[in-house]
Formats: sequence, structure tokens, C-alpha cells
Amino acid sequence: MKKGFTTIEIMIVVIWLTFGIGYIMSIVRLCKCDFKAPWKAEIIYSVGLATGFAGVIGYIPIDDTPYNKK
Repeated sequence: MKKGFTTIEIMIVVIWLTFGIGYIMSIVRLCKCDFKAPWKAEIIYSVGLATGFAGVIGYIPIDDTPYNKK
């Protein structure tokens, strides 16, 4: 009888959690955008959500978003 998890199973769960958190971060960052020119952040986050790359794009800070301005 098998007890516990294998290393591969743990790595798969960690990767899914990482992408899930990135996806949520991308949604939050898109909601915080001001939707005024320039639209670089809005386009990148929207395309990421539409294509499935939001799990990675969510971790990338984009300069023209209001919360990144000083």
C-alpha cells in the first residue's frame, strides 16, 4: 500500500498553485488598471487572460499601471 505523495505529484501541485496565483494576480492587476491611454497593461493582461498565459503574466509588473507609479 502506498503512503504519501511522490516528488512528481508534489511538483505538479506546486506548479498548478503557482499558475493559479499568477492567474488571480493578473485578474486583480487588470481590475486595478485605469483604462486610459497608454493601454499597454490592459492589453497585456487581457491577452494573457484570453490565451491562458495569465499565470505567468500576473507576476510581471508593468510600468504604466497606477499602482506601479510613484
